[in-house]
Amino acid sequence: MSIESFLKKQPRWLQLLIAFTFLGLCILVIVLKAKSSFADEPVEEPKAKSIVTFDVGGLEDDAAEEAKVLLEAFAKQCRVEEYAPDIESIKARIEDPYPFTEEKKWPYQITLEMKISDDPKVIPNEYRAWGHTCHFSLGSNEIKAGMFLSKSPCQSICQTGSDYLTLPVITKEAGIRLKEFNNNVNYISSISGVEPEGVIEMLTLASKMLAENKNIQLSQLEISRWLYKSEDVSKALKTKTFSLAEVLALYVQLANPLNDKISNQPTIE
Repeated sequence: MSIESFLKKQPRWLQLLIAFTFLGLCILVIVLKAKSSFADEPVEEPKAKSIVTFDVGGLEDDAAEEAKVLLEAFAKQCRVEEYAPDIESIKARIEDPYPFTEEKKWPYQITLEMKISDDPKVIPNEYRAWGHTCHFSLGSNEIKAGMFLSKSPCQSICQTGSDYLTLPVITKEAGIRLKEFNNNVNYISSISGVEPEGVIEMLTLASKMLAENKNIQLSQLEISRWLYKSEDVSKALKTKTFSLAEVLALYVQLANPLNDKISNQPTIE
């Protein structure tokens, strides 16, 4: 007996059951085959979106390289890679230092704007950072690099509770200047009898007094350089004719705002 004859002799309901069972088996085979083919194909990982726009145009090569180092330090400090899914954009531009950064004596600053998603998935909820735009000011003087940042949520993202943070980075140029500064401080300490920490405090105070009283902008490094190079200062300190505090007080008193270069600073007599 053929299959066709067998089926014709069966009740109608059984014929339908057999037909649907066969159709179901066909569909199952097709689905399993499709899944097998799909599994064999390589799955492409979604490409990370570009969220960062850094423009260091207008800077000379050394300064541009320094700016890039600062930006890398910012990215590490504020966990940009970790929080990238929640960061919609980061825009950076070079500007003249803002007034509130004046004491840092930055030759320029990098202004950053970082926009946080309204519905962050990675940034902890307790930071309350959703929808915020974080503003940062980065810069580097002759000794240290750092950044100013406002808003508590943004400070939490960058692992600090303060509106200023020293960045753990020393650029190439800053490293050279720091080595010179430490050398100057150690020499001044050796001939004045003042501990290096005390020398640095006095240099900082002298720099601040020059700015406030004479409108002369000189860094601690520049003042230390004058103390280091001046034969009159060395003689006065070695012979105890003047103390370091007296030398710096006289320096501030005699400094000429029209002649504020190191080579033209007053002579200690």
